Formats: sequence, C-alpha cells, structure tokens
Amino acid sequence: MITSRQNPKIKHIIKLQSQAKYRHEHQQYILENTKYIEEMIAQHPDRVDFILFTTLPPSIETQLSKTKIEVIETSDAIFKEASKVATSQGMIAVIKRPMHHPQFELGGHYIYLHNISNPGNLGAIIRNAAAFNLNGVICSPDSVDPYHPDAVRGMAGNGYQLPILTLPISDLIKTLPNDTICYALDINGETTLTELSFTPNSLFIFGAEGQGGSQDLIKNLSLQKKGVKIDMSSEVESLNVAVSTGILLYKLYAETSLK
Repeated sequence: MITSRQNPKIKHIIKLQSQAKYRHEHQQYILENTKYIEEMIAQHPDRVDFILFTTLPPSIETQLSKTKIEVIETSDAIFKEASKVATSQGMIAVIKRPMHHPQFELGGHYIYLHNISNPGNLGAIIRNAAAFNLNGVICSPDSVDPYHPDAVRGMAGNGYQLPILTLPISDLIKTLPNDTICYALDINGETTLTELSFTPNSLFIFGAEGQGGSQDLIKNLSLQKKGVKIDMSSEVESLNVAVSTGILLYKLYAETSLK
C-alpha cells in the first residue's frame, strides 16, 4: 500500500493531473470515473498503464484478474492528494493516449477548434463528434489540452472513437482534398444552418462561444469557405460552443451517410 506522497507513482499522477506538457511528454492522461475505467479495461486493457485505488468494485476486480494491469492500493489521505474529483469513486487509472494518424487526404468530415480555452467545452465537443461519427477533431495549438482532466470528464468515455490531434490550421489544410469546403460557424455568417447543404469533404471551424474563429484565420484559408449561422431568437446573442457543435453535427448526421 502506498502511504507517501513522495512515491513515484503518486508524483506521476499529480503531474499528469496538472501539467499539459507532462501529459504530452508521457503520452498519458488520467481517468477517474469507475464506469469508464471498467469500459477501458474491457475494451482496451493494453492502454491502461496502472490503476490506483482505495475502493475496488468486485466486477472490476474480476476483470483485472484476467489482465496484466498493475493495481496499487493507497491510503485515503494519499488518494485525495492525487485525485482531482470532488467526490471520488476511489479509483484513478493512468491511460496511454491513442496514437491516431488519420489520412486527411482521403477526405471526410473534421472539426477544427480555434482557441477553445474551456476544457469542459472541448470535452463535450469531442463527445458530440463521436456521437455523430466525425472523422476527427483537430485543436489549434492555442486551445486547451484535449486531455486536461476536465476535458476527459466532458468526453464521458468517448475519447477513443476518433482521432484527436493538435495542429496549426495551416498544416491541416495542406493535407485536405482540394474539394474540401470549410464551414465556419459565425453569428454574422451569410448562410443559415437551415439553408445549408453538406459536401462529402468538410472542415467545420468552431471558436469560443460558437464563433467561427478570427476573420484573419478564415480569410487566409486556401479552401472554399462558407460562414454559417444558427437561426435562433434575437433575444440571445450567442450559444455555448459545445451546444453549437451539437446542433450543426446533428444536421450533418441526419442528412448524410454518417449514420
């Protein structure tokens, strides 16, 4: 049993919880929800590095007995040092980040997230993208780390279904098919969502509070582009970016072959 904060495993977890650079260097992140840990053990046991616990449910204990995953018990006091959840379920899993190498040149539907600073919103957007079968989510370098603990919670166990990358948009567009159309969500966009028809190859750009990103970002793209706005009450200035992506991606899902 671990009883010291100086234990290397505890230090490792604390750094993964708090430092984006450290998460990137080690290509790992933290999962604290017992349900999602159980799903990860069942579906991708090779991606679970080790598990720290104070409470081990019998169902998970049975699953773990069939794997080679390292399981480490710790005291309540030390576990609280490592956990970032207000009301913990007594388990922390260290997960290896998936190594996705999508072939953008083959086309498809992708989201580009420009300057998203709220990790909860970013995680919810990734959950939306997984729900509606997007080909991938790409974050701008100035967006929050998609494996921030709050972003992982926002994904609700949906981080493995699709590629999640961080790239400058200038690098991304070099690899997209020439017929890709960029749809930038913008409250001043010239096309309403109800009028919009989707093309087979699409890049959807979302910025903070449902904006499509800065005008400089949009105008310098060497792709066909459309500014898209969501019809809504004039009493409301804008929608939360995660809500906006859900609305747009549902329409894409309903009207294309993504089902």
